[in-house]
Amino acid sequence: MTRRKPPYIPEPRIWTRYQVAARLGKSETWFRRHREYLEHLGFPRRDDDLEGWDGDAINHWIDSKSGLPSESEPDQGQGWLERVGKDRNPVRSGGKG
Repeated sequence: MTRRKPPYIPEPRIWTRYQVAARLGKSETWFRRHREYLEHLGFPRRDDDLEGWDGDAINHWIDSKSGLPSESEPDQGQGWLERVGKDRNPVRSGGKG
């Protein structure tokens, strides 16, 4: 008899080397070669107890490299536009520009 499929299967939070490389848009070979340098830059380290990398921590690291606020950081009353600066060359509707 087969086991019934549970009604909810969460996305894995702990990622394999293959999943990490895919998230970075790179090959496993590239990730293997650059892992130490990435960790030097603050990239999350592999958790030996869980046998993988924390996907949320990796996403947070990528966001911080891009200057984006993470979901865990409070907004402190400021929108992201105020933090990154206002559009210096707005598109004007109509008229000469």
